Amino acid sequence: MQAAILAIGDELVLGENVDTNSAWLSTQLAQHGVLTIEHRTVGDDRQRIAATIVELAQQVNVLIMTGGLGPTQDDLSRHALNDAMDPGKELLVDEEAVRLLKVIFSKHGRPMPE
Repeated sequence: MQAAILAIGDELVLGENVDTNSAWLSTQLAQHGVLTIEHRTVGDDRQRIAATIVELAQQVNVLIMTGGLGPTQDDLSRHALNDAMDPGKELLVDEEAVRLLKVIFSKHGRPMPE
């Protein structure tokens, strides 16, 4: 089984942060018999993220995305993944998942961002 790891974020591409997640993930995958054949890093560009997802998914059995996800308005990863998997369709909200997330945030005494 082969894997690729896609790290997302302008801060990684610009050298502001070092991508330690990909190395750690590769080690974990290897311990489970999965060979990582590529690490790829892309900035916060929805079209580039979607195109990279499509490209890598055609080459490997497992594609892991890291970074680029967060409770911010500029989070493009979930939209790019949707573009890659179901172009032209809008994301759906899973109300049960939202409820569970609210519980988790509440347990930590924090409000959940919109």
